[in-house]
Amino acid sequence: MPSPRLECAVRYGLFVACEDEDLGADESDYVSSVAGAVVTYIGSEGEELGPYPDEDGAAEREVGSLTAFIVQTRRVIDERFSLFDVCDAHSDGLADMFAAVFDNKSEMPREELGIESLWEGLMCLDAVTVDPAYRGRGVAVQAVKTTIETFCHGGTVTATPRRCRSPTRGGRRSTS
Repeated sequence: MPSPRLECAVRYGLFVACEDEDLGADESDYVSSVAGAVVTYIGSEGEELGPYPDEDGAAEREVGSLTAFIVQTRRVIDERFSLFDVCDAHSDGLADMFAAVFDNKSEMPREELGIESLWEGLMCLDAVTVDPAYRGRGVAVQAVKTTIETFCHGGTVTATPRRCRSPTRGGRRSTS
């Protein structure tokens, strides 16, 4: 029998480049990184309390994590930078995502993909991990949905296909 859905919260860290006012922006200044910890609370009797503990002394338990990159597309266009150059300056992963989704010359979404060109942001979900004991309970779906709504509502979202890794086996993966 499947486990019941687990209500959880995502605690975010947002990492944004600070520009040098004397030098101006360069391509790497247009990508922000998001790191999220997916958490729930455990009561004193070991029961799952969800994201809003109603018991004093409830312990926070991290049950998953996610990382994403946000390209400030409107700013890239307004300041006349190349979207490809911005993605390429950040990482091979973002450059590969660009090549798969966008036409290199026009920098518009590839016609065959049928993606509307909404330029309110571009987010690439890089990794989502869920502790094995919490898989199959909607944790990853909730975390991804919350992240999209929080950081890229109305924008274009891509995901990097990778094998999932458990935070308890093999540690965290480098995203550089």
